[in-house]
Amino acid sequence: MNQEELDLIKGVFTSAEAKDILLCLIDNKIKFHNEKIFSDKERFGFDCTESVNRISELRKTRERIIEVLAKSALAGNDVSIHSQIVIESLIKEEAA
Repeated sequence: MNQEELDLIKGVFTSAEAKDILLCLIDNKIKFHNEKIFSDKERFGFDCTESVNRISELRKTRERIIEVLAKSALAGNDVSIHSQIVIESLIKEEAA
């Protein structure tokens, strides 16, 4: 297994900047899963349960981000964001 760790977001931002950055990421992930659901339905005739569940989780995360950053904005505070991604290359098992 090969693994790479990369910084996705790293820095100090105003609450408004942080909201723009984070909601853009979340909204794009929701769009990705919606398109996957549509594609699976068109091509295979079924919904992708994993994507449906992930959209629900992402929407909850989105609302929480809005709440946290609204409190920060009201207090006039900047926020520090550290977001790291880990990419692992998984070896596929061959059929026996």
